[in-house]
Amino acid sequence: MNFSAVHYRKAAPGDAPAMVGIHYEAVRCISSSHYAEEVLAAWSPTPDQERYDWLAALVGSASTVSFLAESAERGIVGFCIAVPESSQMKALYVLPSCSGMGIGRELLNRVEAHCQGLGLAELELKASFNAESFYRAVGYVSQGDTTQALAEGVEMGAVRMSKCLGVAKGVH
Repeated sequence: MNFSAVHYRKAAPGDAPAMVGIHYEAVRCISSSHYAEEVLAAWSPTPDQERYDWLAALVGSASTVSFLAESAERGIVGFCIAVPESSQMKALYVLPSCSGMGIGRELLNRVEAHCQGLGLAELELKASFNAESFYRAVGYVSQGDTTQALAEGVEMGAVRMSKCLGVAKGVH
């Protein structure tokens, strides 16, 4: 898909419905060779008001850093969320039709730069099996297998990864 331009900005609580929709579509495109249907359903249930409200609260929290990508043609096409106080990257999702355009990489770069500016030296995440190669390509290092708790008591396999952000600017 061609876009005239993709713009990046901080996410706002009002963006939550579009962000939940992207999450749902992205998870639903993951191959069953990575995760069973039960896991995919618990990972991203059908969007509803409760999920919109939960994500709006997360995005609106002062302890959260969140950026999104949008285009005039498609609206919001991707987002990235981190929680600096726990050095955790929480989410990075791009519409499947926009995959491979560099949007995820740019979102991640913006969140990492923001976290580095706050003084973080490292970010950690739990990568889904289908996303592990992406994170390796952008400098994250595997720390071993782990699990991620989902809804309904379901757990999914994941890879614990971390990335050194280098010397933080402005930190003394």
